[in-house]
Amino acid sequence: MQKVLDIGTGTGISAIDFADQYPNAEVIGRDLSPIQPDWTWSSDTFDFIHMRYLIGAIADWGALFKEAFRCCKPGGFVESVEVNPTFFSDDETASDVMAVKTWNKLLFLLADGPRTPSLRQVCQFLRAKIENDLEVEHFLDYIRAFNIPDWDKQHAFYTPDVTLDLPPNENLPTLKGSEGIKAHYRSLFGGVIEKLVPIELIIEGDSIFFWMETNFLATKPGIAPGGFNVQEGDIVRVTVWAYYKIEGGLMKTIVTNQLAGDFIGKTMTLEEAIKDSQSRVKRPELLLEY
Repeated sequence: MQKVLDIGTGTGISAIDFADQYPNAEVIGRDLSPIQPDWTWSSDTFDFIHMRYLIGAIADWGALFKEAFRCCKPGGFVESVEVNPTFFSDDETASDVMAVKTWNKLLFLLADGPRTPSLRQVCQFLRAKIENDLEVEHFLDYIRAFNIPDWDKQHAFYTPDVTLDLPPNENLPTLKGSEGIKAHYRSLFGGVIEKLVPIELIIEGDSIFFWMETNFLATKPGIAPGGFNVQEGDIVRVTVWAYYKIEGGLMKTIVTNQLAGDFIGKTMTLEEAIKDSQSRVKRPELLLEY
């Protein structure tokens, strides 16, 4: 832990406590004040970003989270702590108490400023983001996309002029342009179920080294990725070691993309193959819900 940002630091006590706990870290506290500088930090600056009790102070929560994730290093953490300060009770009698009703009403009114969303809107926003994942432009969104049945979304991160030039393979010609890449992979989707597990991800500047294992379950006989002849129910694993150049969050140049295929057949279920891949993950934070 080297560099930490505390958003909404108030008196600074939480930042001070954190600095005491991690004496080798540089801890920066940020709060609302006319003398505070603008958000000037560059991308991939902080290992840990903490924000707490900002309801009533933030006009655009989506922009706040987007900036927080932009400034957070790969493998770092963004922690947001907000509470719904209204009173409830299991038997629903709290709402009948006049003082409680007044408290709840005033809180919603006070939090609903002329330039800030209401308390109810903030609660709904945060709940939706927790349930649906933050929609922040990030390379790891690409990994999530590989587990949904929408090839346009899966390959939307390519820039239109990218060229995917893989090692010579009669079943996989050189693919030019994002439309050609999407068309090729879309043709594969009808015969397999694909589950991707990121093993290692290293980002330095505009370069990304990516090691992933993708487990394919054949849903009908045919040729699976890797060139294997498969029957329904067979498992094939393709391991990829790739080195990409990224521009504006999109894949611009594929410097190298090496593949290795393994035919697993029916010796494992898809779930067992995923767990086997996950056992090799270098950084646990790369694991996603599958």
